[in-house]
Amino acid sequence: MFSTYAVLPNCNIRAMEGILSSLGKRNIPVIALSPVDCVAFKSKYVSRKIFSPDPANEEKFLTFLIEKVPKGILFPADDHTTLLFSKHAKALRESGFIFNINDFSSLNSGFDKWLCYLEALKINIPCAFTKQISLEDDVEKVCKDMPFPFIFKATTLAGGNYVKVTSDSADIKAAYSEMLSIVDKHKCGVISPEIIVQEWLEYDMADIWCVESYYDQYGRAQGFLPIRKERTVIKKDGTYGSRLYAGEVVENSTLVDLSRKLLDHLGWKGFAHFDWVYSKKKDSYYLTEINPRLPGFSFYPSRAGFEMAYYYYADLSNTPYTVEEATSSLYYEIFRYPGDISSSISTIIRKQYSLRKFIESYLRIFKEDRKVFIDFFDPEDPKMTWFNFLHIIKTLYGELKNFIYK
Repeated sequence: MFSTYAVLPNCNIRAMEGILSSLGKRNIPVIALSPVDCVAFKSKYVSRKIFSPDPANEEKFLTFLIEKVPKGILFPADDHTTLLFSKHAKALRESGFIFNINDFSSLNSGFDKWLCYLEALKINIPCAFTKQISLEDDVEKVCKDMPFPFIFKATTLAGGNYVKVTSDSADIKAAYSEMLSIVDKHKCGVISPEIIVQEWLEYDMADIWCVESYYDQYGRAQGFLPIRKERTVIKKDGTYGSRLYAGEVVENSTLVDLSRKLLDHLGWKGFAHFDWVYSKKKDSYYLTEINPRLPGFSFYPSRAGFEMAYYYYADLSNTPYTVEEATSSLYYEIFRYPGDISSSISTIIRKQYSLRKFIESYLRIFKEDRKVFIDFFDPEDPKMTWFNFLHIIKTLYGELKNFIYK
């Protein structure tokens, strides 16, 4: 019987919903924190729910954690909280929290896209050619040697946040300005994102991959899970976002070896969520980023048997554990709004995606003898599943109402 709390901040974030059963089914007591009422609060696996300040108010949130929250094994919820906990590790650990996150400098060398690019070059990990841009730089001069098209993106924002430049100097100035405005909207106090310019890699949507990883408190690799995306966000300009709408667990020893090589080089600890793309033209996989956390779709690896949240808890509670081989399976984000169906219909209407491909992806459920996991549908946690469905209906109703009144 476990007695140490698993403390989950920001349970209003989707990633936290996906790990509750992994912890709760083993009778691990879970404390769920959120600045707002959220679906995760409805889970039967939550032992205690606590309304907390928003982590965006860093000082207030940290003070609340240290002074008001029962101590236990603290989970990073997203990029922001991971960086926050790493930066204030001494104070949090002295207050009684236990967690497995790199020291701030090591963490940033993998999370910051520019620093990660430099580290990857040292050990021959394929990356798109990249340059850094400071505010004092003449943007057009920095971009002079970049072949069109290329992209601007921030060093510490999620991979879907970038702006593509297709043709001329007017585009460069407008795209850079747009990227600056995106950065301003997502600034946090822990770290200030900068902007990089990067060559554009041509790849199909079905050639986007993730690798989920866990390194224990001693910096030892415990497991890797490759996931191929079959469908993701397609923006109006035809570029791809980072959300997983449909995908599958597929063996990929090349990506596992590359991911291990880089994390070993960085001296990694804790979670790592990799994004890779495969370029048919160059016949190579290219690293796009590492995020030091569970993925937003953590429901999928948990249900497929790669239970990173439990590995993290067991590691830090000194409980023997075995990393199981994940089930070869299919994943669909049906029960979300906005999600797979609403987004895919929009892209089909815009003629960016094929209706045939969309239908065929769902026909795989019946044609292939593989397990299927639908986010969010957990028969072992019917109350949270039901409240997730109600939340979808409420969101959809609100959008339809706004559309009608407009």
